[in-house]
Amino acid sequence: MKKIRLGLIGCGGMMKQHAKGFNLVENVEITAVCDVIKEKAEEVASVLDNPYVTTDYTTMVDYVDAILCVLPHDLHFSCGVFFARHKKHILMEKPLCNTEEECLRLIEICEEEKVVLMCAYPVRYWPGIIKLKELVDSGEYGKVIQMSVWTEQLTKTAECSWRSDSRLGGGQFFSHGCHYVDLLLWFLGKPVMGSHFGSKVGTPW
Repeated sequence: MKKIRLGLIGCGGMMKQHAKGFNLVENVEITAVCDVIKEKAEEVASVLDNPYVTTDYTTMVDYVDAILCVLPHDLHFSCGVFFARHKKHILMEKPLCNTEEECLRLIEICEEEKVVLMCAYPVRYWPGIIKLKELVDSGEYGKVIQMSVWTEQLTKTAECSWRSDSRLGGGQFFSHGCHYVDLLLWFLGKPVMGSHFGSKVGTPW
């Protein structure tokens, strides 16, 4: 099978988390790395096999078949549209985009260009979650008619200043809560009704 040439866009902390799994993926070759801070791109590139390094993702087109976009939320749509129009497949770090309108338009464009668009929801692939889904689907413990998710997580960090800016979009819900909504939809299908409540402690972002 021909290897997929993958470009990495946005070399902050989250990309470093993704990078831990690159050597586990077959038939993928990292051929380009991009960050507006060149030193960050070079840091990621230093542990790879001599990829193209740039501060401008528009120069990556000829080097890749697909891209992994790990940019701040407000840049997802423009980045996705650019690569879709150049017929490159897209793995977008969540959230897919900052608004429903942007999400629907990006999906529409990818369908027009016949490229694969996927949002990075890895929790479905965790072994424990896969097993739980099997048990729910089997009916071994009866019919599930309601599920709840409880989580406590501190996400603000001093070194990630853009997180406290309005460009993040969606706050805690976009940052982590969307994973749990994804799981609930996967386990239960189309919802009849849902509810959500939360609390904030200390300084909100």
